[in-house]
Amino acid sequence: MLTALKPLVDRELVDYRLPTHSNNIWLSLNSNQKFTSSDYNTFLDEKLLVRPDFLFGVHVNHVRISFTQIKAAQVEELQARMERVVLKMLK
Repeated sequence: MLTALKPLVDRELVDYRLPTHSNNIWLSLNSNQKFTSSDYNTFLDEKLLVRPDFLFGVHVNHVRISFTQIKAAQVEELQARMERVVLKMLK
């Protein structure tokens, strides 16, 4: 997962917090704009299921990503999907 996020982190489009007790990463979308609940449909459009922060009672442009195992062959496709979502949301 971290390999898939690295290009976006390197471009300072997102940040993340490593999980301490689970397999959930909190991904921060680096934008001053407040996203609405419908903005998060962009993830669904790319077949990425995330939990937006507003489901947890906050609204600071974070999403929770859960994962178990990502095979090396899946990293490139995940990178492409995540990049499309982030670029759409941050434009």
